Amino acid sequence: MNQDGKVEMQTAGQSSADAEHVHGPGCGHSHFEDPSPDMAQLEANLVEVAHALQAQFGDQGPTAEQEKEFMREWLIGKGRTPEEADAIINSQ
Repeated sequence: MNQDGKVEMQTAGQSSADAEHVHGPGCGHSHFEDPSPDMAQLEANLVEVAHALQAQFGDQGPTAEQEKEFMREWLIGKGRTPEEADAIINSQ
């Protein structure tokens, strides 16, 4: 615990400045040490979808049906055919 009463966790090889950083969604950086190109693309897509969902639905969040329709349109917008988008959504 630091002088402010905050709990700090530090792993071997981690500086105290790094230990003060709270890791989690929205902290502003990648949590992958050395991501492969596929993982970097996946992370970028997830962030893009999360921001687009937030922009469209705000704090209310979409219903399951709205979420499926949103993902279908997003996939089509990224170059998938409607059939491919439907197959991806229905595989979940």
